[in-house]
Amino acid sequence: MKATIFATLLSQVLLVTASVAHSFIPGIAFDPNTVRVEVGGSEDQSYVQEDLARAWAQDKTVVLSHPEHTQISLRIKQIGRKQESWVQGGALPVSSNDSFCDATVNSFSGYIDMIDGKSLFFYFFESRNDPAKDPLVAWTNGGPGASSAVGLFQELGPCRVKTDDTGKSAPGPMSNATEFNPHSWNSVANMIFVDQPVDVGFSYSRYGVSSFTSDEAAVDMLSFVQLFLTAFPKHRDSDLYWSGESYAGRYLPVFASTIVDHNKAVRAKAERSGHKADPSKEINLKGVLIGNGWTSAARQLPLYYDFLCTKRGGLEPIVGISACRRMSVWKNKCTPWLLESCVTNWNADECGSAQAQCTNELMSAFVATGRNVYNAMDLCPRSKDGDCYAIDGAISEFLNREDVRAYLGAAPASEIGKYSEENVKVFKGFAETLDEFVDSVG
Repeated sequence: MKATIFATLLSQVLLVTASVAHSFIPGIAFDPNTVRVEVGGSEDQSYVQEDLARAWAQDKTVVLSHPEHTQISLRIKQIGRKQESWVQGGALPVSSNDSFCDATVNSFSGYIDMIDGKSLFFYFFESRNDPAKDPLVAWTNGGPGASSAVGLFQELGPCRVKTDDTGKSAPGPMSNATEFNPHSWNSVANMIFVDQPVDVGFSYSRYGVSSFTSDEAAVDMLSFVQLFLTAFPKHRDSDLYWSGESYAGRYLPVFASTIVDHNKAVRAKAERSGHKADPSKEINLKGVLIGNGWTSAARQLPLYYDFLCTKRGGLEPIVGISACRRMSVWKNKCTPWLLESCVTNWNADECGSAQAQCTNELMSAFVATGRNVYNAMDLCPRSKDGDCYAIDGAISEFLNREDVRAYLGAAPASEIGKYSEENVKVFKGFAETLDEFVDSVG
């Protein structure tokens, strides 16, 4: 069955042909368990299908390149195979040694490797409903710098990391460390979870190249989607939605506009040459899904006063009268200051000054309450990492297990460091570029 699944995948990928020679991205160390494949040569490649099917059956990682995308290549392995034996309506499916996280679907993980040294990690879980017809939804967490493994293992993914009585990751075999999530989005959609920008989660940079703006990250995500659809051509016509939360309110409008611009460029190039545009070169983006989005810091930051000091949010005031008086003064000052310097007439120095002063005056009162930033009614016990959810630490423990990283094909900790929920370097890098104050609304 393993051979059949991968033979089908590769039979679709190998339909792409070209006479242009191409090579793999340099600077990546491949272990003996990796099969390297140049897809799209003019020679007969029927033998490649057999070799790759055999390699897949042996749980090898496959590296694919494409002649039209010479700056990137794809490392991918299958981490889960749909188990036909589980019965719906009975006990929830349980992962096995042949099915990571979700026993009801085929799943994959891997890296998109770029010639500038960036390697972006992703997970892909097919839909439990109808993979061929259901939409393709790509998820990113916010931060900036938060790993999308949080969305996968805590929020909307096909499984959750189990915790013991102390809140730590459940011990034992890897297959017993997660539990099925019946409410996962992959109940009705094919789900991609990508660690971006570079250096977030299991993503890393081989040459120290970073992405500290949403515009830079969008270029990487366009490359990611293009090669992903090359590897999974059955989803080329699927409706694509970018989704995310929090800082995704800044990411996703830029990601979407970059895809729209790409599609326009494809059509314009075809028109200049007197040909019809090839629909397969366009990306079938249908929309973005943003939850709790940070879309316009200049407009949203002053509203901390309304939320903390009035009943407009449906709650009683959360902070004291003296603090609210001070916040009221700063709201009146910051509202025009931020809009003028960060939106109407962008001035990096002035916007930076406004950002620093207004963030301190309008957010510090809430931070001092010790309440959960995601639920102001929750006086949460804070961990040493400053979060309110024990599962956050459990996810990190789980993903720092050597057997889990090896199974997923993630780079070892000895090379890229331990997994962490939030990458401080990325967070600070975005702060220094004032990316959050580039307006995504106006």
